[in-house]
Amino acid sequence: AVHKRALETQAADAAFAPFWAGVRERIARERSWAERAYLGMRRAFSLSRLAWAVPAVAIVLFAILLLPRFFSGWGQTNQATVEAIDGHGFNVALLHEAQTKTAVIWLFENEEAEDDNPVEPAASEQAF
Repeated sequence: AVHKRALETQAADAAFAPFWAGVRERIARERSWAERAYLGMRRAFSLSRLAWAVPAVAIVLFAILLLPRFFSGWGQTNQATVEAIDGHGFNVALLHEAQTKTAVIWLFENEEAEDDNPVEPAASEQAF
């Protein structure tokens, strides 16, 4: 109760008129574009907004990095070509796969030629 009476007596002696005049002046005053830009930047980059911006930026970056993985096959067909080449007594098959950029080469012997020579390899020799 003592504090309340002391504050009331000091408040009665205080001159609030200059304080309220200053408040009215600041409210009515037109701000320059630089002041408005500064205040806008302060609001935009306040800690509460930055707290939401960090996860939002992380989600956008993850989405940008992962979208090609999920949508890489859309609108494309995986085409592969096989070529068989007979060159100098060796039969060669060549596979080209466009999407993974893979090339596979097969070297094989003609089965008909094997039937003409019924000689089997010896047991000590390795056959491939």
